[in-house]
Amino acid sequence: MSVGVDRKGKRTAPMSAEPRSGEVAHRDLVVTGMTCASCVASVEDALRGVAGVRGADVNLATERARVEIDPTADDAALVRAIERAGYGALVLASDRAERAEMEDRERALRAKYVRALRRRLIVAAALAVPTVVLSMADLFYPPIAEAAWRPFLLFALATPVQIWSALLFYRGALSAARHRRTDMNTLVVVGTTTAYGVSVLRPSSRRR
Repeated sequence: MSVGVDRKGKRTAPMSAEPRSGEVAHRDLVVTGMTCASCVASVEDALRGVAGVRGADVNLATERARVEIDPTADDAALVRAIERAGYGALVLASDRAERAEMEDRERALRAKYVRALRRRLIVAAALAVPTVVLSMADLFYPPIAEAAWRPFLLFALATPVQIWSALLFYRGALSAARHRRTDMNTLVVVGTTTAYGVSVLRPSSRRR
């Protein structure tokens, strides 16, 4: 802190002040794209690697991150670190009015996201039910197992579920792979893709 001196040699009020080394500021961030504890650990590690960050606590349920940071640190660096880890981030404003407006926009985006998920779920359920019934129909009516059209109909029913309805899982798994990590998306994609691939290849192997 620098102090001014008048012509008579007396001290005046401080001219400028620099943040003390012990001062800590807090930043609240919205973090999107997390699905499991592994995601939380990845985001926390990314935040703690930013210069000036003293601590980071991420909540999966609320999709919020609370960061202890030096007052002079750059907020944009926090967002970049989270994005490099494969997630989305937004620093919430400290001003109450602006923060409330940002949270309203966030809720609107989340509602839109949930509606999109609901559409995918409805389509998946509508196609999955006849797929399961048709795939097990030979237990009750054995001749249907030899029907030539059955594998093609099952393929037509199952493929939209695997590719379109599960597209968000594939995007999440690819994002995790680009950052050399795995998460719940990886587990879902590996399991369902393997089952789908085996089911597609099995009828062709029978015909040989």
